[in-house]
Amino acid sequence: MKKIIVSGCARGLGLALAERFLERGDKVFGFSRRKTEQIAALEKLYPETLKFTEKDLSDMLQIQGIASEAENFLGGIDCLINNAATASDGVLAMLSDDKIESMLDVNLRATILLTKYAAREMILRGGGCILNISSIVSLRGYSGLSVYSATKGALDAFTRSMARELGKRQIRVNSICPGFMHTEMSNSLTEKQRDSIVRRTPLGRFADLDDICNLAEFLCSDMAKSITGQSIVVDGGLTC
Repeated sequence: MKKIIVSGCARGLGLALAERFLERGDKVFGFSRRKTEQIAALEKLYPETLKFTEKDLSDMLQIQGIASEAENFLGGIDCLINNAATASDGVLAMLSDDKIESMLDVNLRATILLTKYAAREMILRGGGCILNISSIVSLRGYSGLSVYSATKGALDAFTRSMARELGKRQIRVNSICPGFMHTEMSNSLTEKQRDSIVRRTPLGRFADLDDICNLAEFLCSDMAKSITGQSIVVDGGLTC
């Protein structure tokens, strides 16, 4: 049984990740800004191995106690999955300062602080795994996503540096860069936009949540014991 923290687990990919590890028999401490019906249903299914709490990652004071709360529930921390993120579309010249600050706080600053506090616990345990959920926008330019892209590019750089910093402590750090997936975020695309993306994708389809969960499960397992400092793309070949 692995003991795992999943941020942003109330819906979408975070929810799918929490469900995947719970189905495997792992223990999960998860949090998001708001509780959803989906995560509440999951709590009922796994009352002994899932603990969910509401946390606002734009509030730096709330982050400090997360690792301790997780440690108390889990009895240790084997893996941290930094999934929580927020995105606001819009050309930079017209983007409000509040939206810029929110993306920097949630996508980057909160991830850095969560990693800091969780890594302390992992060092005491003699090892662990940190998995950052990045995006293909860290690799290619997308109009209207400049700040979001900047946070994800920084996240990949952070991944590589932390892999070097924590490697001697037997803590592995990797990131996953998903492409377009069937999630609430992609639902905002028009049918014409979705068709265009599919045509440009060698495999001819969007990635499924299972595709990302399969890779996350592998990277958090002992099968990936020699993999660290990597940013792995799952996008059907769109960026190749």
